[in-house]
Amino acid sequence: MFDELSESRTETRETIEKVVKAQRSAGEAAVEAARDVASTTAERVRTGVSRVTSRVGSEAGEVAEATKEGAERTRKTAASAANGAGTD
Repeated sequence: MFDELSESRTETRETIEKVVKAQRSAGEAAVEAARDVASTTAERVRTGVSRVTSRVGSEAGEVAEATKEGAERTRKTAASAANGAGTD
């Protein structure tokens, strides 16, 4: 009877050890999967930010050029109006 109890206790201990190891492995796999997702997400965000930054920089240059051209036209128009007003 004591042999059976001892054997049962050993089997129970081994089963618990297997369960703990399986849970540890599952936890490590979940952590690794979360790290992979976070890494992939961060890389996609960096790529998106880079694209947006490039696009905004390009468009800002176009806006600056258009603003310069508009200011030049306004200056010429104002100068022309001032010259025309002085000849009346």
